[in-house]
Amino acid sequence: MMALNIEGLPIEGIDRIQITLNPRLKRYIDYTKKINDYLRVDHCFFYYTRTYLSIQAQRLNPTKTRPITNIRYSIAEAIFDLIKQKVIVLPVILPLSVIFVHLEFFVFNIREIEFYFDFRQWDIQIVSMIGLSNYKGTIYSGDYRSSINRPKRVSRIKIYNKAEALIRENHIRRETITSNPYKQRLEFRLTMYNSPDLSLANLNGSATDVIQRYSPYLATVYYRQFFGKVAVEDFEHPLFGEIQNLAAEGKLRYRGNEIVKDKTHTENTKEKQFFDTLDK
Repeated sequence: MMALNIEGLPIEGIDRIQITLNPRLKRYIDYTKKINDYLRVDHCFFYYTRTYLSIQAQRLNPTKTRPITNIRYSIAEAIFDLIKQKVIVLPVILPLSVIFVHLEFFVFNIREIEFYFDFRQWDIQIVSMIGLSNYKGTIYSGDYRSSINRPKRVSRIKIYNKAEALIRENHIRRETITSNPYKQRLEFRLTMYNSPDLSLANLNGSATDVIQRYSPYLATVYYRQFFGKVAVEDFEHPLFGEIQNLAAEGKLRYRGNEIVKDKTHTENTKEKQFFDTLDK
């Protein structure tokens, strides 16, 4: 039987994916609409407007109600939900199947991916803080820079108490939080600014498939940032075990053979025809 974390999800999986929506969709988006069901739409303006869609773990990992999940399909579902909830108000209602088949038209790029691994508190020990940062109880890898020393830079790895974070958020019963043993979270946070090839092409398959695809890169990051400083004793996490085993081989560089190279999004003829048809 698969072990579950405090939120009722597998103890290793994808915590969040943030995509940048195609700028073509900007004029159809109602930014005043509130969204539930683990989706969030944000936008920023810096010379041009970018719209971001964040999809949370509950939509990305297998659960009782979602036993099998293809990540690309989950992204298509999220966009379809925005259309159903009239956050994206298109001239026509597109079927989910059309969005899935033409997903590259809707997704401008993958901005962030977060992989999580939840452990019992005694499974993780900090051996040395050399090269690490402790900010408000969260242990960050050496590439971290807080907003106190601007500009802020996120770390590729961090360890924190997930139970305490959920207690502060106050959307899960405290009894459920305290009774679950998997309170300590180790998290990889890959962004388009700190990691290579966060492309849609690499998100085909389940959360397990995606993590395994990125494991050689995650192992390199782990070896450079945490290996020898953080001790993890555990036999319940096959995906993290693979990352740890690869790191133990002492890989300092990632060769980039396992994941598909990202390409800058440029509008092709089919994409232009697709959106021109919507506008008619």
